Amino acid sequence: MTPRNFLFAMILFSFYQCGKKSDYASLVQKINVNPAFEMEPPIADNIFIKELGTPDKENNNFQLIAEFTKGEIKGAYHALMVGDEKVVLRDDGKFGDEKAGDGLFILNLNEDKNAILSELENRQKLILSEEEFATFDNRVLNKKPKDELRRFSIKDFVKGKILKLPIDFFRKGKKLSDQTKTLMITNTSVVEDPTRIFNPCTGIGNPTGPWTFGELMRQMASEDPTTLTDLEVSNFVRTWLNAWRFDTIVNGDPIPSRTNINNLISDWESKSGVASGGILKMQFAPFKLIAIVNRLDLRGNSGYGFTNAGEGRMVFNALSPTCFPLRFTVIFEYGVNKRTCTALKAYANEWNLLDSLTIGTPTYNAALESITNQFTLANTGPTADSLIDNNGSSLNQLRTNENALNPLWELREFSFNASGTLGLTTVKQEPAAKYNAKINNIDVERLVSFINSNTTNIENNNYTVPNEIPTGGTPATTPFLAGKSLVPTTSLHWNGTNNSNPPTFIISDSARHIFSLNTCNGCHAGETNTSFTHINPASFGSPATLSGFLTGITVVDPAGRPSGVPTSRTFNDLLRRRNDLADLITTNCLRKRPGVMEIASRLSFRPVKMTH
Repeated sequence: MTPRNFLFAMILFSFYQCGKKSDYASLVQKINVNPAFEMEPPIADNIFIKELGTPDKENNNFQLIAEFTKGEIKGAYHALMVGDEKVVLRDDGKFGDEKAGDGLFILNLNEDKNAILSELENRQKLILSEEEFATFDNRVLNKKPKDELRRFSIKDFVKGKILKLPIDFFRKGKKLSDQTKTLMITNTSVVEDPTRIFNPCTGIGNPTGPWTFGELMRQMASEDPTTLTDLEVSNFVRTWLNAWRFDTIVNGDPIPSRTNINNLISDWESKSGVASGGILKMQFAPFKLIAIVNRLDLRGNSGYGFTNAGEGRMVFNALSPTCFPLRFTVIFEYGVNKRTCTALKAYANEWNLLDSLTIGTPTYNAALESITNQFTLANTGPTADSLIDNNGSSLNQLRTNENALNPLWELREFSFNASGTLGLTTVKQEPAAKYNAKINNIDVERLVSFINSNTTNIENNNYTVPNEIPTGGTPATTPFLAGKSLVPTTSLHWNGTNNSNPPTFIISDSARHIFSLNTCNGCHAGETNTSFTHINPASFGSPATLSGFLTGITVVDPAGRPSGVPTSRTFNDLLRRRNDLADLITTNCLRKRPGVMEIASRLSFRPVKMTH
């Protein structure tokens, strides 16, 4: 066929397609949303819009074009939820899609041209005027200039031609809130509020306050905490404390006892006025609240489901018999049980509205308690599965980080087990310490093989460290995920060897960093230049201090990668979380067919998918 005949055929085909009524309604019925994409969604490389020369049969006048890496989406259609509406993008070569299978997925929309152009122009002005405007690649501050945003002009918008939209247009659309009010609350007028906490050193406060360590444990111990006896609550807590008293093994990883926990227990017994093994009185729990933390940023992509809506966290540090703060942090990490766009946005707005209140006042503290009650109280969690008895609690996991019981820093993770108690579990995203020996042996080879075989997924932070990995022999697999995380030095990081040849050399510098940052000890040490804790213990009357990872720090790659010119990375995680909260509260949950901005924001949202 000559070029002229081919062009004529394409014109006839386009005319035929335009004249037909689209099959879009049937696609919406047939194409399902993939729930696996909630935490690992395909991310559009570019977003374009085009005003159609002539509206289609459904009176759509605009076309959204999302460009994905070819082959990233399997099949010719891609469905997602935007608010309460399902939308389906197509790459099947029909009804406006120019070529099947080219990775360009299209969706025709009905838009008010003047409204959408005005919104684009306003977003551009807002972002360019914001001194705090910043974007992040995973947790690393992206220092790219605003050149692409400055170059964008609605004057380039011409009917029938595509216009590339800067990805940053689909992010922050609202002024940032005060992080000390809405994200990381350490103000002593809040965390030491005598209406809600109890000071075991002075006897001042509310012994059953909603933010006390003992009350949080009581709410987790039963679906009906009001009927629990003091003995039952004490036994629930003792079962948790006993994890340090005895040697154990988790996923093949030996965890030696830390018997100095007995000193903390005996002090608690003494203040409770009981002999060894007696009922621990919860008001004398030697743990001080130091922070209330909003982790909505840990949510999944709501375009594909609401099983993960982020977390709310309550952070405590242990106290010595003289009420000196020990280097022993306990973090209650609760899931946020919000299952719809409307519910999640309303919850996010509750956090954001704290910004308008004076921190520490009765009004502020009451509003914050209303928020925390949504995840700390019994029966706020989803229905438990058949293998776990979570007592109706929202707790995802409880983590500890301490060297008060042993000079070697250790991080542990606890979760509900089949008996409804808190038991040791694996620390997520971190292999056992033997895989980080930095020498050429079989364990390091297996670590490096896992990273090198999953380089692209790790670079995109779309991976999970498995419990076991293949051996290539007998037995077929061997334990991989760690039962505890040790932090022997502040420079600790994950690496293979410095040998530039496989099988013990991690090829991608970026994959090495992201994998290491995702581990507990890498995040609490070398990758962020942190001295083990991101929220540092404080005595009564003084607020906790925060790490540079949270407030702003630049760190040279601890593995010296790439060799000779190691990368410097800037972290400012609270700024990243502030941007994220601003994005979330502008989410549109209306029950109408969504527009370009709402759809594009879902197609460009990559979950953090990190544990810290």
